[in-house]
Amino acid sequence: MATLLLQVMDEGHLTDSHGTKVDFRSSLVVLTSNLGAQALAELAEGRLSEEARPEVMKAVGEALPPEFVNRLDQIVLFNRLPREQIRQIAQIEVRKVRERMVDKGLPLHVSDGAIEWLAEAGYDPAYGARPVRRAVRQHLLNPLARALIGHDEDSDEVTHVLVDTKKAEAGASPGGEGGWFGGGVGQSELQPERMQLRIQLVPEDELEEARSEGGVDTWHS
Repeated sequence: MATLLLQVMDEGHLTDSHGTKVDFRSSLVVLTSNLGAQALAELAEGRLSEEARPEVMKAVGEALPPEFVNRLDQIVLFNRLPREQIRQIAQIEVRKVRERMVDKGLPLHVSDGAIEWLAEAGYDPAYGARPVRRAVRQHLLNPLARALIGHDEDSDEVTHVLVDTKKAEAGASPGGEGGWFGGGVGQSELQPERMQLRIQLVPEDELEEARSEGGVDTWHS
């Protein structure tokens, strides 16, 4: 791959094994890599990625030939996602689940605390946003699918799905689906008590009472 890119950068074109020439003179080639990701992940939250540039460039130099690195116009280091952006991503993923529930006639209500729980479960500075999607699938979507087994979609009675958090029961397993935090950095200070995600199926006439249970003030519906 490096040899092909060198040809593109040096000659402005690429020739395949059949002799077909592709012009790259007006192209912008963007390469992405996780080289040096460990050094970036070890930065304290809120610190700029440029602070780890020496370690990142060392990793780049060990993995790529110098004649290739020397032809790169610019090497850009991206800052890792802060927790607030991870929370926004969790909201987006929950919104996708809500849209699927609407198609089945099941309104989904997720508490603010549950959003925080999922964001923390999916927080991993080394891997960015992808663990958030896995956390929503593992801790919300999969248990929700099991809870809805046998649900009558043709029923005239509207069933609401409430998702919030509760204190973990004694002896509950810390791992697997429906457990508490997935192991985000700093969880002990952000979550002093081990919590679990709770999913409830509630009929229309019990909705307000269920929503007010436990002092939950903010719901995302």
